[in-house]
Amino acid sequence: MKIRIGKKLFEFSEEELDSMYIDEGMEGTIYRFNDDALKIYCDFPRKDRLNEDEAYKLSKIKTDRILLPKDLIYDENNKFIGYSTKFIENIDFKNASYLSVYDFCNEMDLVYKDLKLLNDKGVDVEDYSLYNLLFDGSIYFIDPGSHRFVNDDGLLHRDNRYRLNEFLVWNLIPYMTDMSRAKRNKFRREIDLSDEFVDFMRYESLEDESVKSFIKRITR
Repeated sequence: MKIRIGKKLFEFSEEELDSMYIDEGMEGTIYRFNDDALKIYCDFPRKDRLNEDEAYKLSKIKTDRILLPKDLIYDENNKFIGYSTKFIENIDFKNASYLSVYDFCNEMDLVYKDLKLLNDKGVDVEDYSLYNLLFDGSIYFIDPGSHRFVNDDGLLHRDNRYRLNEFLVWNLIPYMTDMSRAKRNKFRREIDLSDEFVDFMRYESLEDESVKSFIKRITR
């Protein structure tokens, strides 16, 4: 396979591609190449996948924890076929319970700063899932394939932050705190009963002291 990554040309044999293979999904196949992850689109086009113009515009935005395209990838006929991102050596979150609440809040502060930057540029970040979450001692959100440039109605950041907080509450925080089933049930009961929690998780970020206090109280 002959491809151009950014301005550089490469040719990979089938054996090399096999050794580089990481995973595949409905959009395409992921390979590791040096310090990058390469996403190569499948032949069957999807209307909702990241197009060349959007990938290029995202590549010009510099973020820390919400990973964006680095270089665009083209085939030997100069057809856009994917993009590269930073490669993260993942550790299972279930084995990451040593991350303290303080460190977790600091990590999420970096994620929130990226989210605010993207929202300010009109980027809607909406695909939050454990499949798109990687951890190497730091927290990263990968797979920018669902990010879209939209006309901001003034509520984009609030809505994006609410979706991210909802994902954290039901998926990430229980892993990071190494909860037993009893603790997890207590955690969810308190969330269900806490109007205060719902309010500040909608409109505040995790660096807020009230959020830190709440997490510490229900996970101790």
